[in-house]
Amino acid sequence: MKYFSGFGLRGDYAIFKSLLCDFGYVPNHYDIIGFSSGALSALQCAMQMIIHKQRVGRVILLSPLFYTYHFTKDFKPDTVSLDSNPIEMDIDILMQNLKNLDSKKDVKNATQVITHLDFEAFARELSHLHINTSWNLFKKACIHSYKKDKLQYYTTLYKKLGFHIAHDNMYSNLFDSKECRVFTHFEKLTTLRNLWNFCAINLEVIREKSQKFVIFIAEHDKITNSKLISDNLSGFGICYILKGRSHILQKIAMKRA
Repeated sequence: MKYFSGFGLRGDYAIFKSLLCDFGYVPNHYDIIGFSSGALSALQCAMQMIIHKQRVGRVILLSPLFYTYHFTKDFKPDTVSLDSNPIEMDIDILMQNLKNLDSKKDVKNATQVITHLDFEAFARELSHLHINTSWNLFKKACIHSYKKDKLQYYTTLYKKLGFHIAHDNMYSNLFDSKECRVFTHFEKLTTLRNLWNFCAINLEVIREKSQKFVIFIAEHDKITNSKLISDNLSGFGICYILKGRSHILQKIAMKRA
């Protein structure tokens, strides 16, 4: 099995192992699996293996981090370097304006440190701009947040995913810590940049050449637009839409009245 972790994570496959088994997916040597941003890496890995005529088992995407922008007519794979696509706006001013917006509490908190998980909220706040402009500003804002305070970036990231940190290990806030322990992992800045250098993927080829194409998404994922992902990917494989789950596909604890 080839497994691709989410950005800043190690050992996160342990979170999904029982879920996959419950659905009858016991990974074998030829399977390719990825979570969140790692799901995009899994797709690109599968595509490369197919191109080189290597055997591909099941391709399983767990909460793939597709942005709304990926499904617009303006999206162009193999995006150019951020440095070669300047935006005439001071990023510090943008960040301050986002903090001062009169919006919902969760969106305000999300914009104080812009992580790569925040595009949907970010784009809503800049809905008056063209999607290409919002997309490029979003990428620059992420880079800005990462450079300014890497520790705060990761702290915000892990909290959004539903983890708490103890002694450099992370534990799910929802389940037994022994079963859900994963590890923090600080990525290089180039790795963050590469999240957006998404190469062209022919999903029809993956559907035809892989043993099976499977997608797991949470119905009310606050990080991605699960309906849009389902609408665009379900025609190529099996798409499981899990109710009452978070981005890490774990059950959300119901708040008591």
